[in-house]
Amino acid sequence: MKKYLLFLMAIMLATVARAADGDTFTFEGLNYTILSETDHTAAVDKNGDASGEVTIPSFATRGSSRYIVTRICQDAFDGCSSLTSVTIPNSVTSIGFGPFSGCTNLNEIIVAAGNEYYCSENGVLYNYEKTELIQCPGAKTEIEIPNSVTGIEYYAFYGCSSLVSVTIPNSVTYIRASAFYGCSSLVSVTIPNSVGYIPESAFYGCSSLTSVTIPNSVTSIGKSVFRYCSSLTSVTIPNSVTSIPESAFYGCSSLTSVTIPNSVTSIGWEAFYGCSSLTSVTIPNSVTSIGWQAFSGCSSLTSVTIPNSVTSINTGAFSGCSSLTSVTIPSSLTILPYAAFRYCRNLRTIIDLNPTPQQVFYDSFEGVPSDAVVYIPKGSYMTYMLADGWAQFSDFRELSAFDIIFSASTLELTPGETAELIVTVVKDDDVSVGDHKWVSSNPEVATVEDGKVTAVAPGTADITYTIYDGNGVAHSESCKVTVEASSGVQDIVNDSSAVVNVFNLNGYHVLRNATEAEINALPAGIYIIRQGNTAKKIAVK
Repeated sequence: MKKYLLFLMAIMLATVARAADGDTFTFEGLNYTILSETDHTAAVDKNGDASGEVTIPSFATRGSSRYIVTRICQDAFDGCSSLTSVTIPNSVTSIGFGPFSGCTNLNEIIVAAGNEYYCSENGVLYNYEKTELIQCPGAKTEIEIPNSVTGIEYYAFYGCSSLVSVTIPNSVTYIRASAFYGCSSLVSVTIPNSVGYIPESAFYGCSSLTSVTIPNSVTSIGKSVFRYCSSLTSVTIPNSVTSIPESAFYGCSSLTSVTIPNSVTSIGWEAFYGCSSLTSVTIPNSVTSIGWQAFSGCSSLTSVTIPNSVTSINTGAFSGCSSLTSVTIPSSLTILPYAAFRYCRNLRTIIDLNPTPQQVFYDSFEGVPSDAVVYIPKGSYMTYMLADGWAQFSDFRELSAFDIIFSASTLELTPGETAELIVTVVKDDDVSVGDHKWVSSNPEVATVEDGKVTAVAPGTADITYTIYDGNGVAHSESCKVTVEASSGVQDIVNDSSAVVNVFNLNGYHVLRNATEAEINALPAGIYIIRQGNTAKKIAVK
């Protein structure tokens, strides 16, 4: 009987001692959670006080049991601002929600391939079996995520402001929202062909990111995906993407060009809002709608052609495009909404292909010069002249079967200055076009190359663009360029009795009580002129 009781007690103790799924334990300074007692798997649990260099082992031991480490849990190292390096073993197959969120000094993640590899201090990876040297994938400020990882969860590297480079392996099939949110030092990222969707805010605030190539596997991108990536200069969107969502490139102030593929059918709200360096954009014939303030604040955009496929543009779509000189409006548009071209102060050429004037709201063209030329279809002159909302303009010109339209009919420049002439050819659908050429009537005054005019010396010159139709007939248009000598800073000094002080743009005094001769002797540049106590002017010599 005594032996039987001892036997039962032993069974009970063994049952109590047996670990269960969800139990936590500590091994070599790190906390773990048992994922499956049956499979002997565990995950790295929360370690809020981790600092310095941390190595996650392939196996963690609890008592007499050993567990394979297959996961890094949600918030595992959240807020560990003193964490500088993490080594992830190849046993890890998934990274949970925000495991490194707020690790602002994390600048190294080392990939350890089981027990066969280790990363030495000099950045070389040694393979014990092959005894060869391989470049360490965990070079400082870089992340190379192990091939065993199949997904990157929400906020995985949120706020890791020291990370510079990320390589995502082809084993990763999904990236969750805000995965690299706020990685402000991230310069480059490789998105593999295994990823089909780039989620909302994935790279939000990655202000050092300079270029992005989205692979053809990606069929959609989330809103605000590259918002405030202020160093992004170029982006290639593949033909697999069907829409550019809300705020996708909002505040990408260094973006100079973007190619929108023919697969895209809609451009969302504020998609390119504040892309102040964007000089050109081609909207393909596949696009049917342009969202609210989609290109608002694109202050370097010089010309826009809205294709005939577009049936609606929303409020403020091109508002604040202060460098916009010409726009082509298709016949498919029947309404120009509120603030559509508001504050496009340099818009001088409007080509409207609709024979019926669009409904124009009171501020659709607010701030657009009233002397802008409006080109309209043949036979619609009186219709536009009498249409509500178009009374702001009076220079309506009917188009013929073949027209060449310049963004400016005259240019005034000083030697060394440049300007770009944008040409638009409007023709009947059955008319084809051939070769074209640019010619300056006086290259000693002004030269031209592909529409870029460069002032050489004082004088006048006609810049002519000629294009041949399918029958070999030449069609030409000219712009008169006047080049005047630099005026000199003294021309803005309009009160000879007032004391004149000259400052540079950093606010430093260049001249005190300046004379006309001293001002004229200054090197060419931009200066701030102060006359007396109140008058201030900016001058360019």
